[in-house]
Amino acid sequence: MSIIGLKLKKELEGIPTLDIVEKNNNKKSITTTRSFEAEISSLDDLIERMTTFAVVASKKLRIQNSECNMISVYIRSNPFKENNDKYHFSLTEALPFSTNSSIEISKFAIKLLKKIYHQGKSYKKAGIILMGLTPESIHQVSLFEKDTNKHKKLMESIDNKYGLYKVRLASQDQKRIWKMNRQNLSRNYTTNIEEVLTVS
Repeated sequence: MSIIGLKLKKELEGIPTLDIVEKNNNKKSITTTRSFEAEISSLDDLIERMTTFAVVASKKLRIQNSECNMISVYIRSNPFKENNDKYHFSLTEALPFSTNSSIEISKFAIKLLKKIYHQGKSYKKAGIILMGLTPESIHQVSLFEKDTNKHKKLMESIDNKYGLYKVRLASQDQKRIWKMNRQNLSRNYTTNIEEVLTVS
């Protein structure tokens, strides 16, 4: 018998030959991106948007108990606008240390945003991508690392006690909760009794 046949024989005798490996559902990268309801040309408005994206992405990172060591940001024009130059700017950079702190990630995101921002251009969409994800339990420190998990307790309090929109960073709009435009959202025929399809 071949090795496959031998394994089959053992399995039929009740002797397991393969270990059950639980599937790891942790993401390998985390992206937060949105189109704006109107075009934005101000750097301050873009910083506010990018900070919010960084906070949301950091929250997702902490939910799966991970840290990132690389970040990418991008901004682009409206691809559907006629008679307009279409442009897309992005930049990726490795972080000096792995982190899941909203404060640190937003700081690096703003730094990259300022490098790719072009004054006088209008932007319709922006986003942030967190890459190089590693488990928080195996945090790798470096010789010159400045981050000593000083934000860990603060992030835990924000996540578990106050919530995403109760405590915000200074560069975020303190009154606004950003939501997607959903005027053309399909009805939930199968999950919401109020939106069940009616046939006349």
